[in-house]
Amino acid sequence: MTDQEVFEVIAKALDVASANITIDTLSSDIPDWDSLGHLTIFMELESAFPEDYNSDPRFASVVSVKEIIDIMRGN
Repeated sequence: MTDQEVFEVIAKALDVASANITIDTLSSDIPDWDSLGHLTIFMELESAFPEDYNSDPRFASVVSVKEIIDIMRGN
């Protein structure tokens, strides 16, 4: 799993260009990253990366792409 792959999955989930997603992107930067967008991101991540990342309770409160990647990397 590369950062770019995660960026592309998040962009797909939020229906934005992948160029708009970076390690520094915050949920407040993307209007569609609301509660439904949040759920869609994690459904897409689970589909793209079948590892059991969604069992981590920290996913419920992430507000940035960096937090998502950190959790996925086991940090």
